[in-house]
Amino acid sequence: MFLINVTLYALQEVFHYAFKLFFQTSKTAPMMHPVNLDDVDSFHAKYRLDRNLVARTTNNVALGIERLTHQPVVIKSVFNQGSEKLKEANLLRKLRGTPGVIELLDHFHTPEQVHLLITKKFGQISLKRYLKEHPPLSEDKAKALIIQVINTVQECAQLNIFHTQLKTGNFLLDTHQWQVKLTNFNAATYIRIGGFKSTKRRISIGQSPPEYYINKHFYFDGLTVWSIGTLLYEMLFSHKPFYCAHDIISKPCFTKPPKHLSINAQLFIEWCLEKRESDRMTLEQMMHHPWLKNKL
Repeated sequence: MFLINVTLYALQEVFHYAFKLFFQTSKTAPMMHPVNLDDVDSFHAKYRLDRNLVARTTNNVALGIERLTHQPVVIKSVFNQGSEKLKEANLLRKLRGTPGVIELLDHFHTPEQVHLLITKKFGQISLKRYLKEHPPLSEDKAKALIIQVINTVQECAQLNIFHTQLKTGNFLLDTHQWQVKLTNFNAATYIRIGGFKSTKRRISIGQSPPEYYINKHFYFDGLTVWSIGTLLYEMLFSHKPFYCAHDIISKPCFTKPPKHLSINAQLFIEWCLEKRESDRMTLEQMMHHPWLKNKL
């Protein structure tokens, strides 16, 4: 594993430090070539790196400050290869102005396939962490968030964009305004009429529907509706409905115990989590479901 031995406070190493955050955890770090000094200078002129927030295998996230406005920003370093190398930045550019998507401010990259995405800081906490630290959400609070998620998914779909990982860790939450924004578009792609092979695109256990394992194939609508169902279930019960492929394929989804839910909420979740894709609710049907109809 290649490590760059620099400190946060050395001038040119501000840009290198973001690379270091990535390389410290990457199992597939590339050979380092001379850094694009124009991007180093541009990044340093506009932003100051503050502290690391998240360290993962293929990306890292740090908090930074925009020098001109002194506003906080989020700096994400991403390692992508080949045709995927500009994917996240390009998708976020297309989605600028979409209310439920994190806002891209800047993008810096070098030939080493490591990219820095600068986004506007939003909220105080991830939805995943919030659900761990608080009791299950009330039905009204969960509904308010799910409506935002559905609207965001629909707006992305209008631009032919498909986020394949609608999980709590990919939503940032503003607890004061009770709003969520979708992030991590490295997990997004473009919608294909013919769907996707499971062997070509990895989906987290919590979000993958039965057909992902049975047919080794999935479609935008089927995966998205299933993911929204698991997301809502986790909001209301503080745990996932399924934890392994066997349960996803064969275990029934229980929505009654241990928490009382309205009948429409129960039916909404159960229809989202139908095992057979042909029996599952569609996004269009979801928009007109009685549980949401009066709120959308």
